[in-house]
Amino acid sequence: MKKLTFISIILLLLIWLEPTLARTYRWVDENGVTIYSQSPPPSGKATIIKTPPPSYEEPSDTMKKLKARLKALEENKKKENKTKEKKEKASADAETNQKNCQAAKNNLKVLEDGRRVRMKMNDGSSKVLPEEQRAAEIDKAKKAIEKFCK
Repeated sequence: MKKLTFISIILLLLIWLEPTLARTYRWVDENGVTIYSQSPPPSGKATIIKTPPPSYEEPSDTMKKLKARLKALEENKKKENKTKEKKEKASADAETNQKNCQAAKNNLKVLEDGRRVRMKMNDGSSKVLPEEQRAAEIDKAKKAIEKFCK
């Protein structure tokens, strides 16, 4: 029992003395160079630098910080996804507008050509456009060009 107590006391002393034994020395040599070392200089003239004790955080604080960082990462990812979706949508809209613009220009060209224009009806039949309806279709085509050809 005495042996176990003696060993325990020795271990506790070593644990307690260990930080005090690890010293860092600073001195300037004859060339003017500042030296940092764990052993003192041969002349013995050195400044002992005291290192601060290690700081320990509670596990709950660490978890809170980790969760906050994860949340921030998720929010950044969501923002990036929204930005990417907006760019893709804008690209798709631009492509659709380009197609609509080209179709409107083609319609206007056919309507202003001066030839008779046949229009397909919903029931599958076709009819020749009268002049008043042709003028209305030309106006529609011009408005479509204004809207889609920016």
